[in-house]
Amino acid sequence: MKELAPKPETSNVLMNLRNYITLCESDEITFQDREIEAARSILFKTIDQLMDSDPFFNRMLISLYERSREVESDETKHDKYILFMIRKFIFDWDKIVEKYDTFLKELQNGE
Repeated sequence: MKELAPKPETSNVLMNLRNYITLCESDEITFQDREIEAARSILFKTIDQLMDSDPFFNRMLISLYERSREVESDETKHDKYILFMIRKFIFDWDKIVEKYDTFLKELQNGE
């Protein structure tokens, strides 16, 4: 079970991503199209790296993507929806890990 658990370094990377997203969404900053594209590229490269290095993160994100397909099948709407869900996922990561830890403790205690 330990090898399937979320890796602590994932939380650090996601904390940096949260700060980065918050900065990108700030009203004080106006991005040109190429800068928005670069920001999106950094976001997805980071997520890809996390998917390779953290099996728990990988499984969670894949299930999120699969669920989002069930909710929104229209391609253009789905792209916006999945971006919204990935953002929410990144910002809720600590809660997800906490719930997972609680689940593991309950399993160990036989509840």
